[in-house]
Amino acid sequence: RRHTRYISVTGVQTCALPISSLVDDIALSIKKPTDVSPSGSYNSLTRLVTLFKESGNDETVVHEILHHLERLMPEDVQNALRKLWLKSLTKAAKKADKGSDEALKQYFKNLLDFHLEGNTQALKDAKDAIVNGKVEYNNYQYLNPSEFWAVNATDIVSRRFEGEKIGR
Repeated sequence: RRHTRYISVTGVQTCALPISSLVDDIALSIKKPTDVSPSGSYNSLTRLVTLFKESGNDETVVHEILHHLERLMPEDVQNALRKLWLKSLTKAAKKADKGSDEALKQYFKNLLDFHLEGNTQALKDAKDAIVNGKVEYNNYQYLNPSEFWAVNATDIVSRRFEGEKIGR
């Protein structure tokens, strides 16, 4: 079943084609990047993956689709993912706190301030630290459980199946 549908997102008409049967209800938009464009984004409300031309890499599409697939997971799996993210965030924050990188310490302090206290400015500051190169990009995975999932999905799934094999 191939069809094309058009939707309007912030005044821009977007052509969306289904990607596969797993993601039949996802829309894809490819845009010209601006100076501050990320490689891609996913809007869960509109189910729209936006990719920016000539930015990102081959993994960007998979990363954004994984955000979409996360919505389809059973609640117990989503809860287990949140628990794994929180454990990883806490471990990384403790490690950063023992180190000498002040920007990294502040990054994790900002993330914890946002997630524990609701401080939205702290989240903005954490994102800015990534964008401005004050903190290594691999720390992006700690922003929230969804990013943790999208960045680490292959590893998480393979460890789950290895655990099943070991447990038999």
